[in-house]
Amino acid sequence: MGFLTERPPATVEVGGREVPVNADYRVMLRIDELPDGMPEAARGMRALQLFYGEMPADVDAAAARMLWFMQCGKKGGAADGGGKPARPDFSFSHDGALIYAAFLEQYGIDLVDVPFLHWWTFRALLDGLSDGHLFCEVRRCRAMELGRVKDKEQQRYYREMKKRYALPLPEGEQGRLDAITEALLHGGDVNAVL
Repeated sequence: MGFLTERPPATVEVGGREVPVNADYRVMLRIDELPDGMPEAARGMRALQLFYGEMPADVDAAAARMLWFMQCGKKGGAADGGGKPARPDFSFSHDGALIYAAFLEQYGIDLVDVPFLHWWTFRALLDGLSDGHLFCEVRRCRAMELGRVKDKEQQRYYREMKKRYALPLPEGEQGRLDAITEALLHGGDVNAVL
């Protein structure tokens, strides 16, 4: 599909037939916001319900096509054997206000009031944001590899910015980190926590 020559899809092919999907960016954000603590099977089924509305019979094929759609029709990444995923440098829920402000300033799009914005269009616009937005600076700071920064002042700056703009850890990961810290501070057995 040519992004500039064809409309982004409102259907996907599942089991040999075209199935309509909820293509608005808000649906993808709701899927992204499903709780990490939710059992994986329940989380997957809820995502499929949000995406399709009415569930196709072939759940495995439906899930594969949903992932294809969420990746904007592109292949690659860890899901396709392309290596381990990079640490995320943004979160839709955590950085929502920064994304909103950047869209409003750069494109004049009020993401709250826009009646429909296709997910693929939203992602193209998100990827096209200019460097001058705070959202882009926050992403740059989070992604910066401190070992590659030679200047000590810049290292200190990025270390501070990484702390300031750090994304919250998932619930389970934060609990485990707290338990390790508690064991270290009070002479407990760290191996029991690990």
